[in-house]
Amino acid sequence: MKGFFRIVVWILGVLTLLLLLLLWGNKQLETRDTFAAIHTRFEQNNIPLEEHGYSIDTEQLYYVTMGKPSSKTLLFIHGSPGDWTAWEQLLTESTLVEKYRIVVVDRPPFQGSTAAGGNLSNQSRSLKTVMERECQPCTLVGHSYGGALALQLAVDFPQHTNAVVSLAGTVASDYQTPKWYNTLAQSSWLTPFLTDGLLASNKEMLPLAQDLDALIPALHTLDIPFYFMQGGNDVLVDPRSPFVLLPHLNKAEIKFNSSWDHFVIWTALPAVEEIIEGANR
Repeated sequence: MKGFFRIVVWILGVLTLLLLLLLWGNKQLETRDTFAAIHTRFEQNNIPLEEHGYSIDTEQLYYVTMGKPSSKTLLFIHGSPGDWTAWEQLLTESTLVEKYRIVVVDRPPFQGSTAAGGNLSNQSRSLKTVMERECQPCTLVGHSYGGALALQLAVDFPQHTNAVVSLAGTVASDYQTPKWYNTLAQSSWLTPFLTDGLLASNKEMLPLAQDLDALIPALHTLDIPFYFMQGGNDVLVDPRSPFVLLPHLNKAEIKFNSSWDHFVIWTALPAVEEIIEGANR
């Protein structure tokens, strides 16, 4: 009888966690405000925005620029799922826009970018034009999955990369093997209940460990500095992740705090600004 109740409790726990994931995912992927509404909020902080887009065959890549045109450039890369407005709080509440030229992208296939997305290499190819147009060079700033993509972009476009800043990044293949819910999300009975954004997120998470392993041989050839911000209270990325990469990098620095969580771009703004400033000294 105890065994039966254990199974029931386990099933209820799985269903509860799945429901929470669905609710969180759908919250992250709510329809974004119109550009006019976003522009108004930034204007209230004296930050004018400029929209950009270009075609990749029949698909689109969308990004926004702001800040000082003649200054060093920061390229911000959001996590999974999400869009460029994940950086709004940091950009409006810090002094970064006053000091740097800022480029923020919608990673494909999220929001304004309709390219295929998928693994790190595909996304890097989609962002090739952004790197060539805007990064002469850029400091790449990635949160969560964006940290992994920043590694890929640095490998693919070292001449356009000044430094890499990974904020709670999914950067270590040892800790990025697919979770049970990634496998569950592929089930035919569940996919009809998932948004396109959640399906796209799951699609890019499944091959991530393999993608990261493929980067390892090239990382030691890079002479650019890497900066990692990681918290011990991160429940989505293993806190040991950046330390795994240290043997493969020529220049690396880790900022670790046991109280930081995964959402440092909202919960630890001063520390985020500090590490970005440090990467550009």
